[in-house]
Parts: sequence; structure tokens; C-alpha cells
Amino acid sequence: MSAQAEREKQNMLENNPNLAESGGTPPVDPSDIEDAVTVDTQFGPMTFTKDQTIRFPTGLLGFGGVSEFGIGTLPDPAFGNFKLMKSLDDSGLSFLVLPLEALSDHLHEDDLKQAREALAIAPEDLAVMLIVTVHKGTEKATLTVNLRAPILIDTKLRSAVQHVLPNAAYPIRHEI
Repeated sequence: MSAQAEREKQNMLENNPNLAESGGTPPVDPSDIEDAVTVDTQFGPMTFTKDQTIRFPTGLLGFGGVSEFGIGTLPDPAFGNFKLMKSLDDSGLSFLVLPLEALSDHLHEDDLKQAREALAIAPEDLAVMLIVTVHKGTEKATLTVNLRAPILIDTKLRSAVQHVLPNAAYPIRHEI
């Protein structure tokens, strides 16, 4: 990672110590989304169009009752490729995510192909996101991504699954 990227990452972590909490707005009924919905986030109000919403039919691992999310670009360019995946069901739930393209050499194509085929997602409709976790240390904060259980999105159906890859070589906490 370049020195500038490292500074941007540290700045992001220092200025946003609690990336998984949000502003306490009421949940949005996904059926109310016609053109767009605006919700409060820890980064200020964010608007999600219908094309920016996804549904987890079986829920997200550890959050089975939460299924509707918006994925949006963070308002500050210092966040680079990071995106916010904000629950539209639970106003207090959001995740920092990173598109796989930012770490494309970290997951083997064969493993992704096997997962995509198991979920019946066409190659051209697959998008992969990695959930980011912030670990606050005494001297500095670090960021990790879960390579073992990426989010696989069928962009055509706007449906998503957090899929646990069978290859145990992928760490749950890969430092970025």
C-alpha cells in the first residue's frame, strides 16, 4: 500500500471510529422505493436508487432478519473504493464494503466460478463485495476484509448471498 493510501486509510479510521453504527432513522419499507430513498447514515444522508438496492433472501450471516440493503459510494473521495452497505430494514445497521476488484488477486477465479455456478449467477451478472472490519489498536487502527465469506451479488436480479467459500485457505481477517 502506498504511503498516501496508508494516510488516507488512517484518516478514514480516525475520523470515523464507529463505522458500523448509523444515525437512528426508522427502517425503510423496500416496497416504498420507487425511484430513490434517502436514509441517514454515519456519513450524513445518502440516497439509494432502486438499482442500488439488493436483497439477501436468506439474510446476511448473523443478521437473518435483515434482508434489504442499499449500496452507495461514500461522499468523501478520501474513502476511495470503499462503499457503504446500509440496511433499509434496520436503521442502526450498516457495513463498510470493498468491491473485489480492489483485491482481485486474493480470491481464485475457480473458487468464485464454483460459488457463482452453485448460486446460478451468470458470469456477466456477478459482483463481489468484501465486508470490511475496523480494528482499533492502541497505536493505530487496522482494516481487514473477510475473504472466506464474500458477498456475491446477482446484479440482474439485485439478489445477494454472503457465501462461505469451502477453501479454508481464505482468512476471515485479511489485513488491507
